[in-house]
Amino acid sequence: MHQAEKQHGHPPAHTPTSGRLTRLVFLLILPLFLAGCGGGSSDGGTATTTVTGTASKGPISGAEIHLYVAYLDGGISGDPVAGPITTNADGTWNAEVADDLPRPLVVVATGGTYVDEATGATVDLDGRSLRSYLPAGATTAAVTPLTELLVQMTQEEIANGVDVAIEDALANAQVTLASVLGIDFDPLTTQPLAIEAAGDGDRDQRTYTAILAGLSELANGLDPNADPFDLVAALMEDLSDGLIDGQKNGEPVAVGETTLLTLDPNLDGGDLVTAINDAITGEDGFEDLSFTDDGNGNLVVTPLYAVGGTVSGLAGSGLVLQNNNTDDLTITDNGDFRFATYLAEGEAYSITVLTQPSNLSQACAVTGGAGTLGAADLTTVTVACTTDSFTVGGTVTGLTEDGLILRNGTDEVTLNSGATAFTFPTAVTDGDAYNVTIASQPANDLLCVVDNASGTLAGADVTAVAVDCTRLGIGAITGGTGVIGTLTGQIDGNTITLTITPDAGYAILDVTAYLTADPGTTCTVT
Repeated sequence: MHQAEKQHGHPPAHTPTSGRLTRLVFLLILPLFLAGCGGGSSDGGTATTTVTGTASKGPISGAEIHLYVAYLDGGISGDPVAGPITTNADGTWNAEVADDLPRPLVVVATGGTYVDEATGATVDLDGRSLRSYLPAGATTAAVTPLTELLVQMTQEEIANGVDVAIEDALANAQVTLASVLGIDFDPLTTQPLAIEAAGDGDRDQRTYTAILAGLSELANGLDPNADPFDLVAALMEDLSDGLIDGQKNGEPVAVGETTLLTLDPNLDGGDLVTAINDAITGEDGFEDLSFTDDGNGNLVVTPLYAVGGTVSGLAGSGLVLQNNNTDDLTITDNGDFRFATYLAEGEAYSITVLTQPSNLSQACAVTGGAGTLGAADLTTVTVACTTDSFTVGGTVTGLTEDGLILRNGTDEVTLNSGATAFTFPTAVTDGDAYNVTIASQPANDLLCVVDNASGTLAGADVTAVAVDCTRLGIGAITGGTGVIGTLTGQIDGNTITLTITPDAGYAILDVTAYLTADPGTTCTVT
């Protein structure tokens, strides 16, 4: 990290070959030629490519972006070929870059402010810069502390070698950084996000975002009173030798412009792992990543994958699934489901039903729920639910004749003399209604009535329906002076005929029929 637009005007100390001199002259005059041609404007007919970028340590707002042709030492050469471009509040920017410019270009972000992920404080870069390279063919660019580190490492290798090309030195730097941080993406072209927006990006972007946030967390833990940007810069210098140990090639690493404050020489990869995990705890979008260390000071980033599938037929409530006898997941609707805990490639999964639905009572079965996870989200597990069915029945008392027929919907059951209980042959789906009626009364003037005849299935067999049978016989009709007549009854199927015969001297003046046995029966007086 360096002061803005610092020009590298001195070639390496060794004597360049004539080919390198030719290249040097070309690089130096090319920016002037482009400036004269309009730098990719339509007037000059120069083809351009739109480059979209992000400046981040969290997102840097208000930074000035310039792009330069790279000098042989890996620094900048001549005037900017694009810029100034001011970054947006989320750190993003875009530029038109002439297609005939030699790559990589050097991208410099100067000034601006960002919100420190560890403290929430706004950090003013106050003229300080971050650099990056725009490789050949790239249309996206990132400018971050990691890209600044890559530029520094590239320049160091060029300075310490003989005829080392920028591309070769950069490739070596990327290998070193990938080993230390356990990453397999290109920090130069992958664009990190604000930590609260990590879920909007892909896994590489989330990894990048987590590492940058972890650096802030680690810096704050080292010294909360020091400048957070200077501390992150010092951590980058520590990383430049391929180790996280608070030193660079065995020497203390200074923080900022003074040597009075240096990094803790007892730092190791475990400290960065802890800082990253602290930074992303409680943040959405990082479920598919695991950050550990290999015991040798290197970060290990393991991609994790979702375990889930689809649920169908669910009509009840309270369904709970489990994976590997833990990670309980309550399911409320049909459709896709996913467990909260992600698994790594090669880990076993076993999805089971912990609690079956109730209200309605259902049985849910899992298909494809056990196996070993591959390198992709698991979405093929199916959970199919069917609603349980229950029987409708009850008790019978007083049945001394044959031929009683009970009905529930279209389902019938015939009961003969001596029966004390009944169950309809067809079960009823939970939640459906039932209504037991007399389809046919028994023989010989036996009258049966039904109590608790109707209701709704509620997760259990119905056994409370009660059928009570009583014989109709001859009875006396009494009045104020004693017996004044007789009552006889006869049942023909479902028709009950009651006959009143008054004694001599009495006459029937009025009859009112009262029905107490079955509210569904109609009485007619003749």
